Amino acid sequence: MTFLQFIQLQFKSKFRSVSLGRDLIAGIFLLIVLLLILSYIVLIAVSLPFIIRSFFEIDDPIGFLNSYILFFFATEFLYRFFLQKLPVAELQHYLHLPIPRWKIVHFLLQRSFITLLNFIVILLLVPFTIVEVAGSHGALSAISWLGTIVLISWTVHWITLVFKRGIGDRLIGYMIMLTVYLLSFGAQYYGWYNIGEWVKPFFDLAIISPLPIGAALILFAVSYYGAYQYYRNRAYEEEIEKKGRNFVENSQIDFLSRFGTAGAFADMEWKLIIRHKKSRSYLYISVLFLLYALTFYPSFDLAESALDRHFSLFVGLFITGSFLYNYGQFNLSWNSANFDYFLVQKNGIESIIQGKAILYIAISLITYLISLPYVYFGIEILFIHTAAFMFNIGVGIPLLTFISFWKPKPMDINKSAMFNYEGLGAAQFLMFLPMIAIPYIIYLPFALTMGYEAGLTVLTLFGLIGIIFYRQITRFLISRLYKNRYGISSSFRQEI
Repeated sequence: MTFLQFIQLQFKSKFRSVSLGRDLIAGIFLLIVLLLILSYIVLIAVSLPFIIRSFFEIDDPIGFLNSYILFFFATEFLYRFFLQKLPVAELQHYLHLPIPRWKIVHFLLQRSFITLLNFIVILLLVPFTIVEVAGSHGALSAISWLGTIVLISWTVHWITLVFKRGIGDRLIGYMIMLTVYLLSFGAQYYGWYNIGEWVKPFFDLAIISPLPIGAALILFAVSYYGAYQYYRNRAYEEEIEKKGRNFVENSQIDFLSRFGTAGAFADMEWKLIIRHKKSRSYLYISVLFLLYALTFYPSFDLAESALDRHFSLFVGLFITGSFLYNYGQFNLSWNSANFDYFLVQKNGIESIIQGKAILYIAISLITYLISLPYVYFGIEILFIHTAAFMFNIGVGIPLLTFISFWKPKPMDINKSAMFNYEGLGAAQFLMFLPMIAIPYIIYLPFALTMGYEAGLTVLTLFGLIGIIFYRQITRFLISRLYKNRYGISSSFRQEI
Protein backbone atom coordinates (compact mmCIF):
# COMPACT_ATOMS: atom_id res chain seq x y z
CA MET A 1 0.00 0.00 0.00
CA THR A 2 1.36 3.40 -1.01
CA PHE A 3 1.34 6.64 0.95
CA LEU A 4 -1.35 7.99 -1.40
CA GLN A 5 -3.62 5.03 -0.66
CA PHE A 6 -3.25 5.68 3.07
CA ILE A 7 -4.27 9.30 2.48
CA GLN A 8 -7.32 8.16 0.49
CA LEU A 9 -8.39 5.94 3.38
CA GLN A 10 -8.06 8.90 5.74
CA PHE A 11 -10.28 11.07 3.55
CA LYS A 12 -12.90 8.34 3.23
CA SER A 13 -13.01 7.83 6.99
CA LYS A 14 -13.59 11.56 7.50
CA PHE A 15 -16.26 12.08 4.86
CA ARG A 16 -18.16 8.90 5.75
CA SER A 17 -18.28 9.78 9.41
CA VAL A 18 -21.72 10.40 10.95
CA SER A 19 -20.26 13.42 12.74
CA LEU A 20 -19.02 15.09 9.55
CA GLY A 21 -21.15 18.22 10.03
CA ARG A 22 -20.03 18.75 13.61
CA ASP A 23 -16.41 18.10 12.66
CA LEU A 24 -16.63 20.68 9.86
CA ILE A 25 -18.00 23.33 12.21
CA ALA A 26 -15.31 22.54 14.80
CA GLY A 27 -12.70 22.61 12.02
CA ILE A 28 -13.82 26.03 10.83
CA PHE A 29 -13.71 27.36 14.38
CA LEU A 30 -10.21 25.94 14.90
CA LEU A 31 -9.10 27.37 11.56
CA ILE A 32 -10.17 30.85 12.67
CA VAL A 33 -8.29 30.42 15.94
CA LEU A 34 -5.20 29.16 14.10
CA LEU A 35 -5.27 32.08 11.68
CA LEU A 36 -5.46 34.45 14.63
CA ILE A 37 -2.50 32.70 16.30
CA LEU A 38 -0.54 32.78 13.05
CA SER A 39 -1.15 36.50 12.69
CA TYR A 40 0.37 37.04 16.15
CA ILE A 41 3.34 34.82 15.25
CA VAL A 42 3.97 36.77 12.05
CA LEU A 43 3.69 40.06 13.94
CA ILE A 44 6.23 38.86 16.52
CA ALA A 45 8.49 37.57 13.75
CA VAL A 46 8.54 40.89 11.91
CA SER A 47 9.08 42.82 15.15
CA LEU A 48 11.69 40.47 16.65
CA PRO A 49 14.82 42.46 15.66
CA PHE A 50 13.23 45.67 16.92
CA ILE A 51 12.13 44.01 20.18
CA ILE A 52 15.63 42.69 20.88
CA ARG A 53 17.35 45.98 20.07
CA SER A 54 14.90 48.37 21.74
CA PHE A 55 13.20 46.45 24.55
CA PHE A 56 16.20 44.39 25.71
CA GLU A 57 18.71 47.05 24.59
CA ILE A 58 20.95 44.47 22.90
CA ASP A 59 23.36 45.47 20.14
CA ASP A 60 23.92 41.91 18.92
CA PRO A 61 20.49 40.34 18.28
CA ILE A 62 21.96 37.19 16.72
CA GLY A 63 24.18 36.43 19.72
CA PHE A 64 21.31 37.21 22.08
CA LEU A 65 18.98 34.83 20.23
CA ASN A 66 21.63 32.11 20.12
CA SER A 67 22.00 32.26 23.90
CA TYR A 68 18.25 31.93 24.47
CA ILE A 69 17.23 29.58 21.64
CA LEU A 70 17.40 26.61 24.00
CA PHE A 71 14.50 28.06 25.99
CA PHE A 72 12.51 28.29 22.76
CA PHE A 73 13.04 24.54 22.26
CA ALA A 74 11.97 23.92 25.86
CA THR A 75 8.80 25.94 25.36
CA GLU A 76 8.22 24.18 22.05
CA PHE A 77 8.43 20.80 23.74
CA LEU A 78 5.86 21.98 26.27
CA TYR A 79 3.22 23.11 23.79
CA ARG A 80 3.91 20.10 21.56
CA PHE A 81 3.36 17.84 24.55
CA PHE A 82 -0.14 19.22 25.11
CA LEU A 83 -1.17 19.88 21.50
CA GLN A 84 0.53 17.19 19.44
CA LYS A 85 -1.60 14.13 18.74
CA LEU A 86 -0.20 10.63 18.95
CA PRO A 87 -0.59 8.17 16.05
CA VAL A 88 -1.61 5.37 18.44
CA ALA A 89 -5.37 5.73 17.93
CA GLU A 90 -4.95 5.57 14.13
CA LEU A 91 -2.71 2.52 14.49
CA GLN A 92 -5.60 0.38 15.72
CA HIS A 93 -7.52 1.00 12.48
CA TYR A 94 -4.87 -0.68 10.32
CA LEU A 95 -3.51 -3.56 12.40
CA HIS A 96 -6.10 -6.05 11.15
CA LEU A 97 -5.43 -5.25 7.48
CA PRO A 98 -2.92 -7.18 5.29
CA ILE A 99 -0.41 -4.32 5.39
CA PRO A 100 3.14 -4.69 6.74
CA ARG A 101 3.46 -3.05 10.14
CA TRP A 102 6.53 -1.11 9.08
CA LYS A 103 4.51 0.59 6.34
CA ILE A 104 1.74 1.50 8.76
CA VAL A 105 4.18 2.96 11.30
CA HIS A 106 6.10 4.92 8.65
CA PHE A 107 2.87 6.37 7.27
CA LEU A 108 1.51 7.40 10.67
CA LEU A 109 4.78 8.98 11.73
CA GLN A 110 5.16 10.86 8.46
CA ARG A 111 1.56 12.01 8.57
CA SER A 112 2.01 13.23 12.14
CA PHE A 113 4.84 15.42 10.84
CA ILE A 114 2.38 17.38 8.67
CA THR A 115 1.25 19.79 11.34
CA LEU A 116 1.23 23.53 11.82
CA LEU A 117 3.42 23.11 14.89
CA ASN A 118 6.36 22.22 12.64
CA PHE A 119 6.06 25.49 10.71
CA ILE A 120 5.93 27.85 13.69
CA VAL A 121 9.73 27.98 13.95
CA ILE A 122 9.98 28.85 10.24
CA LEU A 123 7.35 31.59 10.42
CA LEU A 124 8.94 32.98 13.54
CA LEU A 125 12.57 33.12 12.36
CA VAL A 126 12.50 33.66 8.58
CA PRO A 127 12.09 37.48 8.80
CA PHE A 128 14.82 37.66 11.45
CA THR A 129 17.09 35.45 9.32
CA ILE A 130 16.62 37.60 6.22
CA VAL A 131 17.09 40.93 8.00
CA GLU A 132 19.81 40.11 10.53
CA VAL A 133 21.70 36.96 9.56
CA ALA A 134 21.62 37.28 5.77
CA GLY A 135 22.19 41.02 6.00
CA SER A 136 25.29 40.61 8.16
CA HIS A 137 26.79 37.27 7.09
CA GLY A 138 25.30 36.38 3.71
CA ALA A 139 22.71 33.98 2.34
CA LEU A 140 24.67 30.73 2.90
CA SER A 141 25.25 31.57 6.55
CA ALA A 142 21.55 32.41 6.94
CA ILE A 143 20.50 29.07 5.42
CA SER A 144 22.94 27.18 7.65
CA TRP A 145 21.81 28.97 10.82
CA LEU A 146 18.08 28.71 10.12
CA GLY A 147 18.40 25.11 8.89
CA THR A 148 20.15 24.08 12.11
CA ILE A 149 17.39 25.56 14.28
CA VAL A 150 14.58 24.13 12.13
CA LEU A 151 16.06 20.63 12.14
CA ILE A 152 16.45 20.68 15.92
CA SER A 153 12.85 21.93 16.22
CA TRP A 154 11.69 19.03 14.05
CA THR A 155 13.77 16.66 16.17
CA VAL A 156 11.71 17.82 19.16
CA HIS A 157 8.66 16.55 17.24
CA TRP A 158 9.91 12.95 17.27
CA ILE A 159 11.16 13.20 20.86
CA THR A 160 7.75 14.43 21.97
CA LEU A 161 6.02 11.49 20.27
CA VAL A 162 8.17 9.01 22.18
CA PHE A 163 8.06 10.84 25.51
CA LYS A 164 4.31 11.41 25.42
CA ARG A 165 3.57 7.81 24.46
CA GLY A 166 6.09 6.39 26.92
CA ILE A 167 5.62 8.24 30.20
CA GLY A 168 3.98 11.54 29.36
CA ASP A 169 0.45 10.38 30.20
CA ARG A 170 1.44 9.42 33.74
CA LEU A 171 2.00 11.69 36.67
CA ILE A 172 5.72 10.91 36.56
CA GLY A 173 5.84 12.45 33.07
CA TYR A 174 4.37 15.71 34.33
CA MET A 175 6.73 15.70 37.31
CA ILE A 176 9.78 15.18 35.08
CA MET A 177 8.77 18.10 32.86
CA LEU A 178 8.00 20.29 35.84
CA THR A 179 11.33 19.52 37.51
CA VAL A 180 13.36 20.18 34.35
CA TYR A 181 11.58 23.47 33.68
CA LEU A 182 11.87 24.71 37.25
CA LEU A 183 15.57 23.89 37.40
CA SER A 184 16.32 25.41 33.99
CA PHE A 185 14.32 28.62 34.24
CA GLY A 186 14.95 28.98 37.99
CA ALA A 187 18.71 28.67 37.53
CA GLN A 188 18.58 31.27 34.77
CA TYR A 189 16.40 33.63 36.81
CA TYR A 190 18.45 33.42 40.02
CA GLY A 191 21.79 33.45 38.20
CA TRP A 192 23.01 30.06 39.44
CA TYR A 193 24.17 29.16 35.94
CA ASN A 194 23.29 30.17 32.40
CA ILE A 195 22.39 27.04 30.47
CA GLY A 196 21.77 29.13 27.35
CA GLU A 197 25.41 30.19 27.21
CA TRP A 198 26.45 26.54 27.07
CA VAL A 199 24.77 26.01 23.69
CA LYS A 200 25.42 29.48 22.25
CA PRO A 201 28.77 28.50 20.63
CA PHE A 202 27.04 25.75 18.68
CA PHE A 203 24.61 28.18 17.02
CA ASP A 204 27.34 30.78 16.57
CA LEU A 205 29.31 28.14 14.69
CA ALA A 206 26.31 27.47 12.44
CA ILE A 207 26.82 30.93 10.89
CA ILE A 208 30.37 30.24 9.75
CA SER A 209 30.44 26.45 9.31
CA PRO A 210 28.17 23.71 7.86
CA LEU A 211 29.07 21.32 10.70
CA PRO A 212 26.15 22.28 13.00
CA ILE A 213 23.51 21.83 10.27
CA GLY A 214 25.09 18.47 9.44
CA ALA A 215 24.95 17.45 13.10
CA ALA A 216 21.34 18.65 13.34
CA LEU A 217 20.42 16.62 10.25
CA ILE A 218 21.98 13.49 11.76
CA LEU A 219 20.14 14.15 15.04
CA PHE A 220 16.86 14.55 13.12
CA ALA A 221 17.38 11.26 11.27
CA VAL A 222 18.38 9.39 14.43
CA SER A 223 15.37 10.72 16.36
CA TYR A 224 13.02 9.67 13.54
CA TYR A 225 14.54 6.21 13.44
CA GLY A 226 14.25 5.99 17.23
CA ALA A 227 10.56 6.99 17.07
CA TYR A 228 9.99 4.46 14.29
CA GLN A 229 11.62 1.64 16.27
CA TYR A 230 9.69 2.62 19.39
CA TYR A 231 6.29 2.51 17.66
CA ARG A 232 7.20 -0.47 15.49
CA ASN A 233 8.01 -2.55 18.56
CA ARG A 234 4.66 -1.56 20.10
CA ALA A 235 2.47 -1.94 17.01
CA TYR A 236 0.27 -4.53 18.69
CA GLU A 237 -3.22 -4.25 20.14
CA GLU A 238 -2.16 -5.54 23.56
CA GLU A 239 0.64 -2.95 23.72
CA ILE A 240 -1.81 -0.15 22.89
CA GLU A 241 -4.15 -1.18 25.71
CA LYS A 242 -1.38 -2.13 28.14
CA LYS A 243 -0.80 1.38 29.40
CA GLY A 244 -4.47 1.89 30.21
CA ARG A 245 -4.55 -1.34 32.19
CA ASN A 246 -1.59 -0.27 34.31
CA PHE A 247 -3.69 2.48 35.84
CA VAL A 248 -6.30 -0.02 37.01
CA GLU A 249 -4.02 -1.91 39.35
CA ASN A 250 -4.11 -0.84 42.99
CA SER A 251 -6.45 2.06 42.24
CA GLN A 252 -8.91 1.38 45.05
CA ILE A 253 -9.05 3.77 48.02
CA ASP A 254 -9.95 1.60 51.01
CA PHE A 255 -11.08 4.28 53.45
CA LEU A 256 -13.91 5.36 51.10
CA SER A 257 -15.72 2.09 51.85
CA ARG A 258 -16.51 3.47 55.31
CA PHE A 259 -19.05 5.85 53.77
CA GLY A 260 -21.43 3.13 52.56
CA THR A 261 -23.02 3.36 49.13
CA ALA A 262 -21.83 6.94 48.61
CA GLY A 263 -18.28 5.89 49.48
CA ALA A 264 -18.47 3.02 46.99
CA PHE A 265 -19.53 5.50 44.32
CA ALA A 266 -16.69 7.84 45.29
CA ASP A 267 -14.25 4.93 44.93
CA MET A 268 -15.76 4.10 41.53
CA GLU A 269 -15.43 7.75 40.50
CA TRP A 270 -11.77 7.69 41.52
CA LYS A 271 -11.21 4.60 39.39
CA LEU A 272 -12.91 6.40 36.50
CA ILE A 273 -10.44 9.26 36.88
CA ILE A 274 -7.40 6.99 37.03
CA ARG A 275 -8.40 4.70 34.17
CA HIS A 276 -9.41 7.22 31.51
CA LYS A 277 -7.18 9.61 29.66
CA LYS A 278 -9.40 12.70 29.72
CA SER A 279 -10.20 12.53 33.43
CA ARG A 280 -6.53 11.88 34.26
CA SER A 281 -5.61 14.98 32.28
CA TYR A 282 -7.87 17.12 34.46
CA LEU A 283 -6.42 15.53 37.59
CA TYR A 284 -2.89 16.37 36.47
CA ILE A 285 -3.92 19.89 35.51
CA SER A 286 -5.33 20.28 39.02
CA VAL A 287 -1.97 19.19 40.45
CA LEU A 288 -0.16 21.74 38.28
CA PHE A 289 -2.60 24.41 39.48
CA LEU A 290 -0.99 24.10 42.90
CA LEU A 291 1.97 26.01 41.43
CA TYR A 292 -0.33 28.83 40.32
CA ALA A 293 0.46 30.84 43.44
CA LEU A 294 4.16 31.00 42.56
CA THR A 295 3.17 33.49 39.87
CA PHE A 296 1.90 35.96 42.47
CA TYR A 297 3.01 35.29 46.05
CA PRO A 298 6.74 36.05 45.60
CA SER A 299 5.88 39.59 44.46
CA PHE A 300 3.03 40.20 46.93
CA ASP A 301 3.42 42.26 50.09
CA LEU A 302 0.66 40.69 52.17
CA ALA A 303 1.68 42.43 55.37
CA GLU A 304 1.32 45.93 53.93
CA SER A 305 -0.77 45.81 50.75
CA ALA A 306 -4.52 45.38 51.18
CA LEU A 307 -4.93 44.95 47.43
CA ASP A 308 -2.51 42.00 47.44
CA ARG A 309 -4.44 40.38 50.29
CA HIS A 310 -7.75 40.83 48.47
CA PHE A 311 -6.38 39.28 45.28
CA SER A 312 -4.78 36.45 47.27
CA LEU A 313 -8.29 35.22 48.06
CA PHE A 314 -8.76 34.58 44.33
CA VAL A 315 -5.50 32.61 44.29
CA GLY A 316 -6.50 30.70 47.42
CA LEU A 317 -9.86 29.71 45.96
CA PHE A 318 -8.15 28.25 42.90
CA ILE A 319 -5.36 26.57 44.86
CA THR A 320 -7.57 24.80 47.40
CA GLY A 321 -10.30 24.09 44.86
CA SER A 322 -8.15 23.24 41.85
CA PHE A 323 -9.73 19.79 41.40
CA LEU A 324 -13.20 21.15 42.09
CA TYR A 325 -12.86 23.89 39.47
CA ASN A 326 -11.26 21.71 36.78
CA TYR A 327 -12.78 18.26 37.09
CA GLY A 328 -15.96 19.43 38.81
CA GLN A 329 -17.06 21.70 35.97
CA PHE A 330 -18.18 18.53 34.12
CA ASN A 331 -19.77 17.14 37.25
CA LEU A 332 -22.45 14.88 35.72
CA SER A 333 -21.00 14.65 32.22
CA TRP A 334 -18.30 12.27 33.46
CA ASN A 335 -21.09 9.75 34.10
CA SER A 336 -23.06 10.40 30.92
CA ALA A 337 -22.33 6.92 29.56
CA ASN A 338 -23.81 5.14 32.60
CA PHE A 339 -26.19 7.74 34.03
CA ASP A 340 -29.23 5.55 33.24
CA TYR A 341 -27.73 2.82 35.42
CA PHE A 342 -28.02 5.03 38.49
CA LEU A 343 -31.61 5.95 37.67
CA VAL A 344 -32.72 2.34 38.11
CA GLN A 345 -30.62 1.69 41.23
CA LYS A 346 -31.92 2.09 44.75
CA ASN A 347 -30.42 5.31 46.13
CA GLY A 348 -28.58 5.75 42.83
CA ILE A 349 -29.21 9.50 42.61
CA GLU A 350 -28.19 9.98 46.25
CA SER A 351 -24.98 8.03 45.60
CA ILE A 352 -24.02 10.29 42.69
CA ILE A 353 -24.35 13.50 44.68
CA GLN A 354 -22.95 12.25 47.97
CA GLY A 355 -20.16 10.21 46.36
CA LYS A 356 -18.91 13.11 44.28
CA ALA A 357 -19.08 15.40 47.33
CA ILE A 358 -16.95 12.94 49.34
CA LEU A 359 -14.37 12.78 46.56
CA TYR A 360 -14.28 16.58 46.13
CA ILE A 361 -13.85 17.08 49.87
CA ALA A 362 -11.08 14.48 50.14
CA ILE A 363 -9.04 15.86 47.24
CA SER A 364 -9.66 19.49 48.29
CA LEU A 365 -8.35 18.64 51.76
CA ILE A 366 -5.21 17.14 50.21
CA THR A 367 -4.63 20.20 48.03
CA TYR A 368 -5.18 22.47 51.04
CA LEU A 369 -2.57 20.58 53.07
CA ILE A 370 -0.13 20.64 50.15
CA SER A 371 -0.61 24.43 49.85
CA LEU A 372 0.40 25.08 53.47
CA PRO A 373 4.11 25.60 52.63
CA TYR A 374 3.05 28.83 50.90
CA VAL A 375 3.01 30.26 54.43
CA TYR A 376 6.68 30.92 53.69
CA PHE A 377 5.50 34.04 51.82
CA GLY A 378 3.46 35.30 54.80
CA ILE A 379 1.37 33.98 57.67
CA GLU A 380 -1.61 35.73 56.06
CA ILE A 381 -1.66 32.98 53.42
CA LEU A 382 -2.61 30.42 56.07
CA PHE A 383 -5.76 32.38 56.96
CA ILE A 384 -6.59 33.09 53.31
CA HIS A 385 -6.23 29.47 52.21
CA THR A 386 -8.16 28.21 55.25
CA ALA A 387 -11.07 30.55 54.53
CA ALA A 388 -11.01 29.63 50.83
CA PHE A 389 -10.93 25.91 51.66
CA MET A 390 -13.85 26.17 54.09
CA PHE A 391 -15.89 28.15 51.56
CA ASN A 392 -15.15 25.67 48.76
CA ILE A 393 -16.23 22.76 50.97
CA GLY A 394 -19.33 24.30 52.50
CA VAL A 395 -20.61 26.47 49.65
CA GLY A 396 -18.56 25.80 46.52
CA ILE A 397 -19.33 22.08 46.19
CA PRO A 398 -23.13 22.44 46.60
CA LEU A 399 -23.14 25.48 44.29
CA LEU A 400 -21.18 23.71 41.57
CA THR A 401 -23.39 20.61 41.91
CA PHE A 402 -26.54 22.71 41.56
CA ILE A 403 -25.24 24.53 38.45
CA SER A 404 -24.22 21.23 36.85
CA PHE A 405 -27.88 20.15 36.71
CA TRP A 406 -28.50 22.76 34.02
CA LYS A 407 -28.34 21.04 30.61
CA PRO A 408 -25.20 18.89 31.04
CA LYS A 409 -23.67 17.53 27.84
CA PRO A 410 -22.54 13.96 27.05
CA MET A 411 -18.84 13.17 27.01
CA ASP A 412 -16.58 10.37 25.80
CA ILE A 413 -14.05 10.04 28.61
CA ASN A 414 -11.75 7.84 26.52
CA LYS A 415 -10.74 10.76 24.30
CA SER A 416 -7.98 13.26 24.89
CA ALA A 417 -8.70 16.53 26.72
CA MET A 418 -6.84 18.71 24.18
CA PHE A 419 -9.11 20.43 21.63
CA ASN A 420 -11.96 18.29 22.91
CA TYR A 421 -15.11 20.30 23.56
CA GLU A 422 -17.38 17.43 24.56
CA GLY A 423 -19.23 18.13 27.77
CA LEU A 424 -18.93 21.89 27.35
CA GLY A 425 -22.16 23.82 27.61
CA ALA A 426 -23.39 27.18 28.77
CA ALA A 427 -23.20 26.07 32.41
CA GLN A 428 -19.47 25.34 32.14
CA PHE A 429 -18.78 28.78 30.70
CA LEU A 430 -20.90 30.57 33.30
CA MET A 431 -20.29 28.57 36.48
CA PHE A 432 -17.00 30.32 37.25
CA LEU A 433 -18.78 33.65 37.62
CA PRO A 434 -20.79 32.69 40.74
CA MET A 435 -17.96 30.48 42.03
CA ILE A 436 -15.67 33.53 42.15
CA ALA A 437 -18.16 36.38 42.52
CA ILE A 438 -20.09 35.00 45.53
CA PRO A 439 -17.06 34.66 47.85
CA TYR A 440 -16.04 38.22 47.00
CA ILE A 441 -19.60 39.49 47.55
CA ILE A 442 -19.40 37.97 51.03
CA TYR A 443 -15.79 38.94 51.74
CA LEU A 444 -15.37 42.49 50.42
CA PRO A 445 -17.99 44.40 52.49
CA PHE A 446 -16.43 43.19 55.74
CA ALA A 447 -12.83 43.36 54.49
CA LEU A 448 -13.17 46.96 53.30
CA THR A 449 -14.93 48.21 56.42
CA MET A 450 -13.50 46.08 59.23
CA GLY A 451 -10.28 44.60 57.82
CA TYR A 452 -9.44 41.54 55.78
CA GLU A 453 -9.45 39.38 58.95
CA ALA A 454 -13.15 40.10 59.38
CA GLY A 455 -13.83 39.29 55.73
CA LEU A 456 -12.01 35.96 55.99
CA THR A 457 -13.83 35.15 59.23
CA VAL A 458 -17.24 35.73 57.67
CA LEU A 459 -16.24 33.69 54.62
CA THR A 460 -15.17 30.84 56.90
CA LEU A 461 -18.46 31.08 58.80
CA PHE A 462 -20.40 30.71 55.55
CA GLY A 463 -18.38 27.57 54.82
CA LEU A 464 -19.08 26.22 58.31
CA ILE A 465 -22.80 26.90 57.91
CA GLY A 466 -22.75 24.94 54.65
CA ILE A 467 -21.01 22.03 56.41
CA ILE A 468 -23.43 22.10 59.35
CA PHE A 469 -26.46 22.05 57.05
CA TYR A 470 -24.86 19.49 54.71
CA ARG A 471 -27.75 17.01 55.04
CA GLN A 472 -30.41 19.60 54.30
CA ILE A 473 -28.49 20.96 51.33
CA THR A 474 -27.88 17.45 50.03
CA ARG A 475 -31.59 16.60 50.27
CA PHE A 476 -32.40 19.74 48.27
CA LEU A 477 -29.86 18.80 45.58
CA ILE A 478 -31.19 15.24 45.43
CA SER A 479 -34.74 16.53 44.95
CA ARG A 480 -33.58 18.83 42.15
CA LEU A 481 -31.75 16.00 40.39
CA TYR A 482 -34.80 13.74 40.76
CA LYS A 483 -36.91 16.43 39.16
CA ASN A 484 -34.52 16.86 36.21
CA ARG A 485 -33.30 13.26 35.90
CA TYR A 486 -35.22 12.32 32.76
CA GLY A 487 -34.25 15.49 30.90
CA ILE A 488 -30.61 14.98 31.86
CA SER A 489 -30.76 11.32 30.83
CA SER A 490 -32.24 12.31 27.46
CA SER A 491 -29.49 14.87 26.84
CA PHE A 492 -26.85 12.20 27.60
CA ARG A 493 -28.31 9.98 24.87
CA GLN A 494 -27.57 12.58 22.23
CA GLU A 495 -24.85 11.82 19.72
CA ILE A 496 -21.44 12.98 20.91
